[in-house]
Amino acid sequence: MIALSIRQPWAELFMRGEKEPYNHSEYGKVNIEYRSRATNIRGRLYIYASLSRYNRKDEEDLAKKYDLDMNSLPRGVIIGTIELAGCDDGDWYMKNPKLLLEPRKPARRANPVWFYPFDEDVPKGRNAKKRGRINFHK
Repeated sequence: MIALSIRQPWAELFMRGEKEPYNHSEYGKVNIEYRSRATNIRGRLYIYASLSRYNRKDEEDLAKKYDLDMNSLPRGVIIGTIELAGCDDGDWYMKNPKLLLEPRKPARRANPVWFYPFDEDVPKGRNAKKRGRINFHK
């Protein structure tokens, strides 16, 4: 399974089903992730809470808005899975979050957007290069 890197508090809010909730006519109840590009990737994926942080002022504002302790949120770990149901341009529709019982540190180096966190997730076999290609466009 592939992982999507998301900064806190957004990763946490996805797992709670609280990030940009929306009732989509095709996908039902979803949460929206805004990205600069569309993607062809669909299905269940890991959510990686990235190590990146916002500046202090932004974090204080987010903590107040969402009633969170920004310093206690997990970072640098896989915190759960979510289904990427579809997208319209840069609006990615996510649903059915499942929080892991314990956060899991990836065995492989995290990348800014997509990455394979564990060796067993990397595509193998004759068509591995083709299957492993990550396409960000429709």
